[in-house]
Amino acid sequence: MPFLSPDGEQVAWWEAGRIHWSPIDGSAPPSSARFPTRPTGATWGKDGFLYVGRGREGIWRVDSRGGEPESVAEVEEGELADGPELLPGEEWLLFSVARSMSGWDEARIVAHSLATGERRVVHDGGREVRYASSGHLLFVRQGVLLGVPFDARSLSVRGTPRPLLEGIATSSLDHTGASYYDVSDAGTLVWAPAPLPERVSLGLVDLEGNVERLPIEPRPFTQATFSPSNRQIAAVVTTPPTGSELWVYPVDRSGGPLLATGGVNREPVWSHDGELVYFASDRSGTLDIWRRRVNSSEEPEVVVERIGDQVPSDVSQDGRWLYFTEEIPGNRDLYRQS
Repeated sequence: MPFLSPDGEQVAWWEAGRIHWSPIDGSAPPSSARFPTRPTGATWGKDGFLYVGRGREGIWRVDSRGGEPESVAEVEEGELADGPELLPGEEWLLFSVARSMSGWDEARIVAHSLATGERRVVHDGGREVRYASSGHLLFVRQGVLLGVPFDARSLSVRGTPRPLLEGIATSSLDHTGASYYDVSDAGTLVWAPAPLPERVSLGLVDLEGNVERLPIEPRPFTQATFSPSNRQIAAVVTTPPTGSELWVYPVDRSGGPLLATGGVNREPVWSHDGELVYFASDRSGTLDIWRRRVNSSEEPEVVVERIGDQVPSDVSQDGRWLYFTEEIPGNRDLYRQS
């Protein structure tokens, strides 16, 4: 994740647990500072500091002229910080605060005073905030870039956000809150377009490399797991702009029941008797673990509901333990629950 100094003469990046920065022409060896986890956004301020998002550890910075990293803005338990942006005057820092890794579109955009620690909510609902020299606040929601007039002195928006561009690519695997665009001081906008979901077929591959295509209609599949009997497949299907559904398909025909829809539904895990599918869903706001009987009209039920985001990993052979991971950007911790 490279980012430039304000004068465009140096580049910084994260690699192997450290932020590095170096002249673009290679005229000096890189400097570096320890940032052990994957950053959730970073910027090089005109005050000479590199500001780095650290998820649940808030926003940190390091002086590009030398020094140790220091915390400049903390967040509350269960919150994640992303996308620092220093406003003109170098006192106020903008960034987004979300309650979960799948909830960046509903994040609060806040302004934090580096001088006093005061914090103000600037706007509700948006990720990857940028301040444009034209006097506008830019941010992304559901893949759409929006802009609204913004007074950098009073820290207030003026009017209603308007869509500027659709189809901005956003993070979908590491859930850092990143949206892939930027704007220069001269007003030039650059962005990476969101790829359209690709319709793919499911198939079986034997140990000799022979492929047998399954009689299942091609769809934008992203995950697929066999039932214990190998007669059914639980598959995740992308639903633009930011959601996914969970389906179960018999391997010998195209149709099958829809297990979960609405929001993000992913990481299907079968019980060892093949009667239940556990999965992660953000239908309650954060990624909790739900389960549903495959051959039943019963609604899904939540089985793990904690602060933060949890996804299932496996079920023990005797059915007693559910193993799951608790996710933050750049890290996962392993738990089990009976």
